[in-house]
Amino acid sequence: MRGQEQFQEEMFSYGSLSQRVPMDHPLRRVRVLADEAMASLEGRFSEVYSRMGRPSVPPEQMLRALLLQMLYSVRSERMLIEQMEYNLLFRWFVGLGMNEPVWDATSFSKNRERLLSGDVAQAFFRAVVVADKGYHEREFIEAMQAMDIDAHVPRYKCRRPCLLDPAVYDRPEYAVSQKKRKWVERFFAWLKTTANLAKTRHRGHPKLAWNFTLAAAAYNLVRIPSLSPAT
Repeated sequence: MRGQEQFQEEMFSYGSLSQRVPMDHPLRRVRVLADEAMASLEGRFSEVYSRMGRPSVPPEQMLRALLLQMLYSVRSERMLIEQMEYNLLFRWFVGLGMNEPVWDATSFSKNRERLLSGDVAQAFFRAVVVADKGYHEREFIEAMQAMDIDAHVPRYKCRRPCLLDPAVYDRPEYAVSQKKRKWVERFFAWLKTTANLAKTRHRGHPKLAWNFTLAAAAYNLVRIPSLSPAT
């Protein structure tokens, strides 16, 4: 028997936003990691925001929204705001209530300057450094040696002199690092496609560096849950 459509707009909704997000949804673990990282930035947030005047958009919500933009390849901040209006998953991740109004898209530009001045993206970032043949230069090699790090740069196939101890290339650690190079290429491919960094939306080196660092942090938040045991 065919059911009849009887649509009636609901005026009330029972239950929290969290109840509508499946317990095994990948964004749950991403948010836990992001919240833990932002908890350590409380001091930086207090430094870049004044104690007087009209309350701004909470920086924690701003950062979560920017993470969503990169994780879900949202092309613009205006489209992100539109998604946050009706996407319950986005509202839950950002920390907005069911009926809480979403801020204006221009708030991103205003608050980005504050977060940029406080190096918030850099503090939020957890980095992994891997070298490529382009780093087989004296300045880079000496900088790594000063930090007591073996730079696993590929060996030159031409007549250029090798700047590393030849014994490095015979160690098992070097063989492992070369097998892992593909993960570096996957990382940059993710930045260009998923995080929409193939064509920048910002002007000026400081803003570009800030956006790149935040995108790298977003990639780490995606990868870390798959590397750590489920709780």
